[in-house]
Amino acid sequence: MVERCESCGREMVSEEDHAADDLSVPYCSECADHKGNLLSRKAVENKLTERVMQEREVPREQAREYVKRKMDEMPAWE
Repeated sequence: MVERCESCGREMVSEEDHAADDLSVPYCSECADHKGNLLSRKAVENKLTERVMQEREVPREQAREYVKRKMDEMPAWE
């Protein structure tokens, strides 16, 4: 079974996908620091917004609203 980041939902299929290269950390390497600690919601939101803008070629505000909705569904942000 593929694990998903509890912050953004990204698939984590290898040790390197997990923060701190630690399979026990429930966050991906983009959502947590090198020790496995979850970054602030604002920091994660900014990173994800940039990624969505690039991948989907949408304006910043549209990407930000999408990211906010998705993050609200994730266990880390409940």
